Amino acid sequence: MSISKIVTPENMDEALELVSNGGLLMSGGQALLPEIRQRNHRNSINLIDISNLTELNSVIDVKNNILSIGARVTISELIENQNILNHAKLLVEAGQRLGDTQIRNSATLGGNLCWGEPRANLLVALIAASTTVEFIDKSMKIQKVSLQTLFEQKISRGIKDFILLSAEICLKNITNSSYQEFSRQQNDLAIISLAIIEQSELISGCVGGLFEYPFKFERIEKSEIVKEVMLLAKKAKITKMDNQFATFCHRLSILESILNKTVKAHRLI
Repeated sequence: MSISKIVTPENMDEALELVSNGGLLMSGGQALLPEIRQRNHRNSINLIDISNLTELNSVIDVKNNILSIGARVTISELIENQNILNHAKLLVEAGQRLGDTQIRNSATLGGNLCWGEPRANLLVALIAASTTVEFIDKSMKIQKVSLQTLFEQKISRGIKDFILLSAEICLKNITNSSYQEFSRQQNDLAIISLAIIEQSELISGCVGGLFEYPFKFERIEKSEIVKEVMLLAKKAKITKMDNQFATFCHRLSILESILNKTVKAHRLI
């Protein structure tokens, strides 16, 4: 597959028109460009450089217990931001596992979430935190849905007829959070990842690497976390994800190991 040309729209109308005609959005390009080199896109395409769109921002802010993160925020900006460090430690831990410094300096939140990879670090962490996202499509109306819904209904199906604007997390009642993963080697995409949110005596979270979608679980008693998550994962009616390096049973055993380490580290029992 080849790149026909790189187009830099001056406004959102122009960008959405290009998207509706099959163009591919490029922000940091850290996920998209390797895919193009591997010829994962069949035909010649236009790349849409969205760096000039004033509607996109790199602002991280907290107001009224809502943490808001602009789609253009780079991973480096995210993991170094004091609001993130204070309120959403799991995003720092997830971001730190994403590539090396050079990649993190270019890769953006929007690119990571819209990549389409169900094991993407920040996707798993943000779904665990019940994140909502704002996006705009060709109707020029700003819409707000859960990140999980957007991934399952659009991103995972390759429907990218929208531009992501921001992500929001409600911080109320979150007492602690963490992100862990297991990969074959440093900077590799995780085989299994686990993000958890503590809310008083209950645990919610998300697992990446088992199924075609990130697997979310909610409001489990701390003392039952390992048993209940493993039971839910085994019973889940979701298409299993293919992985040439680990069978589904092997990935379940990795998940159980990560859960046990999480319990020990956070003294959940």
